[in-house]
This record gives sequence, C-alpha cells and structure tokens, in this order.
Amino acid sequence: MKTRGTEIFRGIVLGTLLILIVINAAWFAISKHSGSLWGLIAYLIILFLCWRQNEYRAGIAAGLLGFGVHLYELINVEIKVLIFIDLLFLCMNLAFPILLFYASIQANKTNE
Repeated sequence: MKTRGTEIFRGIVLGTLLILIVINAAWFAISKHSGSLWGLIAYLIILFLCWRQNEYRAGIAAGLLGFGVHLYELINVEIKVLIFIDLLFLCMNLAFPILLFYASIQANKTNE
C-alpha cells in the first residue's frame, strides 16, 4: 500500500526527471555539443524505470551521476568560454540532480 509520503516523493522524482528531460532537450536543440543528448536519453530511461517500475534506486544513481558529470565539467571547462545560456543549462544540470538524488532516496525508503 502506498503512503502519502510515497506519493509526494514519487511526484517530486517524476517532476524533476521531466524538468531534466526538458532542460537537456532544449540544450541539445541550441547547442553544438552532443553531451546533452546523452543526458536526455539517460533521463528518459530513468523516468521509465521510476514511473512504470517504481525503481527509485535508478533515480539515486542518476542524481549522483548527473551531478558528478556536470561538476566535473564546471571544474575542467573555463567558464569564460561558455556563453550565458550554456552556463545557465550547466547550473540547472547541477542543481536538479541534487533534488533528484534526495527525492529518490526518500521515495525508495517509503516504497519499501
């Protein structure tokens, strides 16, 4: 039986994944880089796993991986060479995986 906490965190996880999908689709549409396409595909797969199979451990892994990849990019890429929109998308791809990670942990706890 699902509790109210499960439904709240499930909604946060699914909403965050949808936001990340839109962010990466938009970034891919305006950028010359293919990295956002990989993020888009990964988040689509994670969305399916969380939505249809209640597999929130995939959200935990995606949150960690998404944050780690974009933190690495932020550290190793000169910010001066990024245009404003790329920097904006990079920052959003740093922030939303943290929310995805936390909400997925909570959804996984309440789902067990």
